[in-house]
Amino acid sequence: MKDNIEYPYWFSNYEINENTNYKSIFSTPNIDVKTDKKLNLIFSKKLDSEILTDPKFIYNYNSGENNIMLQDKNLNIIIFDLNGGKILEKKLDSQVISEIYQVDIYKNNRLQFAFLTSKDFIVLDIKGNLVKKIPLINSGSNKFLSIFDYDNNRNYRFIIQDEKSIRMYDSKFNKVKGFKRTKVKSEIKHKIKHLRIMNKDYLVLVDKLGTPLILDRRGNVRIKLPKNFNLGINHFFKNKNGIVTINNLNQLVRIELDGKISLKQLSNERNLFAADNKNILFQSNGLLTINNDEFKVPYGNFNDIEIFNSNTNTYFHTRNLDNNQSFLYNKIGKISGFPIYSKSKIDLIFGKNRELITLKGDENEVILYSLN
Repeated sequence: MKDNIEYPYWFSNYEINENTNYKSIFSTPNIDVKTDKKLNLIFSKKLDSEILTDPKFIYNYNSGENNIMLQDKNLNIIIFDLNGGKILEKKLDSQVISEIYQVDIYKNNRLQFAFLTSKDFIVLDIKGNLVKKIPLINSGSNKFLSIFDYDNNRNYRFIIQDEKSIRMYDSKFNKVKGFKRTKVKSEIKHKIKHLRIMNKDYLVLVDKLGTPLILDRRGNVRIKLPKNFNLGINHFFKNKNGIVTINNLNQLVRIELDGKISLKQLSNERNLFAADNKNILFQSNGLLTINNDEFKVPYGNFNDIEIFNSNTNTYFHTRNLDNNQSFLYNKIGKISGFPIYSKSKIDLIFGKNRELITLKGDENEVILYSLN
């Protein structure tokens, strides 16, 4: 590996003043994006018990509308419509511990929900009926679920990771015999991630020591990394037909598909990092860096750095855990009306004339905003 002085990430200053903000719709200080987008509260709904999972948008094929799905402390899966009306409540016997995915296992456009609880891998239909349940290993280790649709033909691969084991199932819930990487040497740190680049598939696995593997569909090593290659808190992302990450030496790393590696040393501060094919996003030392521009953010304990994309818009989200504030930016700067109070990640979807944002307000409160 060698230092690449032409690494294309250089920065210019951008000043934003900050005030203390509280949960509500409010204006933010001086420099906001000049946009016709306005943040509006659609509803704020208090539940009888604490919300366990981050509220998530799902598509309801029966109504043709988006809904919001979550689980409460009584272990109920609850679905709300966009007016705050409850349209489903289904009690489970354990807590949801993974992302909730929507899949179409029968290829008839009638979508199901797939997720892990602390006890089982579960697939439910839109009415809450059980489609499939697979027991998990009874252990105290972290468990992860990944779902891949390699060729966008709904021939899914369901990957369950538990301690050092990896189980891969097909759409009929049979174990995939061709996947060889069923055991790893150290407990897994992150869920396996799928990157599709130049018509090839890259499965990225990271163990608890931060040691990564970049694999093909069968679990063979696709890109061989140096033995001392180690990740910190971050993962790999696709960017401009290559793979990018930040390593444990606080270096921005680019991996070409032929295995060539370029490095750029970052500051000595902790970096949160995310990327997509067109954007590089990281945060440290009171700065949020979006591609070539820096924006000031308050110092604090930030996490949940994310990118939301449509064909026409891109938003960048980060959240301060110290005061439960979510910040939303585009490539110009902070969106008017932010930060907003949140005790969860946000979920954001793009509509024809507006974007919708859902999140957890207080511990028992689900909130829906629009940007229109």
